[in-house]
Amino acid sequence: MEKIIDNKLESEYNKLVESESILPIKITDFYKKKVQEEISKIGIGGPLYKSVIPTQEKISIKTSVETRDYVEENKHMPIEGVDYIIRKYEDRLVFIITDICFSHCQYCFRTYNLSKLQKSNLKETIYNKIEVLKKYLKQHNEVKEVIFSGGDPLSIGYENMSYALEELKDWNIRIHTRAIVYEPKVFDDKTILKFNC
Repeated sequence: MEKIIDNKLESEYNKLVESESILPIKITDFYKKKVQEEISKIGIGGPLYKSVIPTQEKISIKTSVETRDYVEENKHMPIEGVDYIIRKYEDRLVFIITDICFSHCQYCFRTYNLSKLQKSNLKETIYNKIEVLKKYLKQHNEVKEVIFSGGDPLSIGYENMSYALEELKDWNIRIHTRAIVYEPKVFDDKTILKFNC
């Protein structure tokens, strides 16, 4: 596939990836093809392009009030030392089941946390994380819904997702995913039947 980002801009962004600990550019072949089709119709800078490719404005304009945790997830982690359970509301919580995404969105509000996790190779497996989550949920009966997030939950594969859903079947599960946009082939017949999509 042909290159869709200017070499100078890519180099500048890659330096920020290292110095600012943000996620690198990552695009699936499926989505890259969509971006190329968009470029052929309207040129560089359309909405699909800006979703995954940084612009000069994005990497050069800073404000005095910028913060890494602007959605304030860090102060809503109920278990000390556990950065994959986030609880802002009484009846539901977010479970960061993985730090891996199919593509990296330029608007990601977890870019700093996810890049940190990817560098450390995650200390715990999905199975261990689920055990910690189950213990917490059993102590907090008011939590009715678990929102799988990440990273992209559907990037963990069919077997891991089946295990997670089975282990957490006593709670309502919502899956936050961009797979339908970035990697729709994960929605095969087996997945659709298992997850009731």
